[in-house]
Amino acid sequence: MRTASAGQCSRKHLNACRLCGLLGIGNDNGRVQRVTSIYRYTVRRRITPPMRTPFCSMLNEMLLLKIRQIPICAVVTLTMAAGSLFAQEAKAPAPPKNLKLIPANVDLRDVMLGFNEALGVQCTFCHVAGDFASDANPLKETARNMITLVRRAEPFFPSTAGPFPRGYHEVDCMTCHRGKTQPETKAAFYWVATREARNGPNTETTPGVNLKVLPPDTPVHGAHSLMEDWRDALNVDCGYCHGGTAGQADDSNPRKDITRRMIQLLRAVNANFPGTGVYPAGKQEVTCYTCHRGDPHPDSLSNHRYQGPIPARP
Repeated sequence: MRTASAGQCSRKHLNACRLCGLLGIGNDNGRVQRVTSIYRYTVRRRITPPMRTPFCSMLNEMLLLKIRQIPICAVVTLTMAAGSLFAQEAKAPAPPKNLKLIPANVDLRDVMLGFNEALGVQCTFCHVAGDFASDANPLKETARNMITLVRRAEPFFPSTAGPFPRGYHEVDCMTCHRGKTQPETKAAFYWVATREARNGPNTETTPGVNLKVLPPDTPVHGAHSLMEDWRDALNVDCGYCHGGTAGQADDSNPRKDITRRMIQLLRAVNANFPGTGVYPAGKQEVTCYTCHRGDPHPDSLSNHRYQGPIPARP
């Protein structure tokens, strides 16, 4: 709050600012009284009057009614009354109801928008229109089961921070769904490795060696083999996981043990779906391709790259 001294408000300024006239800064002969200017208008600083606000419009209406002067205390009272009215109109959102897995103190709207993006659906896909707390839609219970499923997958990734949906997650709803309600399980195209591009496809199927998690009779090499599925899922050559010093049986590449953990993860995930076999045997609702989609690092809402209006780095 500043005090306007004599000579700071010219007649030109009074014509431009009706508020100064209302507060009695100037009188008919142009003399300036020593009063408080709540908008800090001074000719010395050459501050342009701000855009007209609803409050200023109200004061202008009072001016048209020839209310030439009002005490500053009355202006303050009117301002406080208007602020109280606006606060009453802006009602606080109702607290969420019927939360069984998601904590009540998270940003629930942000979490739900993440579900919408991951599955490519609107809220009524899982909720009842007009009554989001209702459990009448069976897909709401399915969503709860999927939250539990994501939390069961979290211990397989050391980088996980916080139980879903809190914190960072290597896998979440986006990882499997990618904007569709039904996840995909098989790559649409074969990934051709360097040797195949030069020598043609490998049609020989050979038994595996040093198998610690897979059954001993698993067809791991050759056409339509398990390794071929993994190669198509990650778009990498065999050396990505093998590449040791003693051939395919060598365990010196740490990615080989990561692969074994991912096999166990697939078995834990698919066990939640009736009718599935023990990976890699039988029907599978989730496979390596479901999560990877041709990328060694699966996508999730935590690491998804959005192409927004932010300018590119120089």
